[in-house]
Amino acid sequence: MKTFIFIALFGLSAVSAFAILRQSPNIERQEKDSKTEMSLGTIVITPASINFGDIMQTAGFVSTTVMVKNTGTKPLKINRLSTSCGCTTAKMDQSDLAPDDERLLTVTFDPMAHPDQIGALIRVVYLQTSDPNTPETEINVTGNVIQ
Repeated sequence: MKTFIFIALFGLSAVSAFAILRQSPNIERQEKDSKTEMSLGTIVITPASINFGDIMQTAGFVSTTVMVKNTGTKPLKINRLSTSCGCTTAKMDQSDLAPDDERLLTVTFDPMAHPDQIGALIRVVYLQTSDPNTPETEINVTGNVIQ
């Protein structure tokens, strides 16, 4: 009976030790990842979305700007800037954004790009960066095209 208890305790100890050793690299990796993420660029967009309100179709292009800021401790790489439709354009300097720097992103909508579309407008601006927590930021663009 003593042998059985000894073997059972030994087996339980071995399984526990294996489980602890198996988790250790993950714990170290998680700590390393969180330190790395904190030391990289972090994107903040203000305002986070755009609402053009009523847009008179015959009045032509409407534009506005949003502020793109790097709140991280390392440069933020701007990898790609695109939109969901050719009727919407987004322009900004796409060079690296230094820590605590900010720059304007100009978003323009052409209501005549789709002359037969009247009513609610929903488009998206996509900004892909080196921010590990938000590699792609979406800026929703809304409005209402009227005649």
